[in-house]
Amino acid sequence: MRKFVTYLHSTIKLHWMLLAIFIYSAALVAGNLLIIQPQVREYAALKKQRGSLDEIYLKIRTTDVQNVLALLQKDLAASTALATEFKQRCLKAGDLPRLLNELNRAALSSGVKIQSIDPQPARENILPGYTRLPLNLRLISTYPQLLSFLELLEQSDAWLLVEKCEISAQSADPLQHLINLQLFSIQG
Repeated sequence: MRKFVTYLHSTIKLHWMLLAIFIYSAALVAGNLLIIQPQVREYAALKKQRGSLDEIYLKIRTTDVQNVLALLQKDLAASTALATEFKQRCLKAGDLPRLLNELNRAALSSGVKIQSIDPQPARENILPGYTRLPLNLRLISTYPQLLSFLELLEQSDAWLLVEKCEISAQSADPLQHLINLQLFSIQG
């Protein structure tokens, strides 16, 4: 009987040990299925989502670069057009008689009387290859005539920029004024 009790005792001990191992394994499996597996699935989904977000980010970056390139090309075209217009309005060598003729036409159209036009020798360089060509004009006109003359100069094909304007009253006619204009054009 003692043998039987010892046998029974060792068997029960073994069963409890096996039961404990079984419960521990079941707890691990349940923990894996209930806690770890959903986390692993969520991690995989987030990893996949990150990959698609990286692709979207790269598309956005390339789109931004394309937008910037388009804006730069637009600015380049505008700058090229302005450079072309600048070059076209610059006087060429030998164009001074054409410019003087244009000043005379503007004076006749606006009613301004030119007393003298004094072209000065070309002076300093404004930009590489472009020099400043000063002109001194002595005019007699009224204010409205002067404004009309200046508007015609503004519409000129050549650069005509007013550097200085001195107005003094003429004693004979209070409406007429003696005007000294210092202009310059750009020769290139």
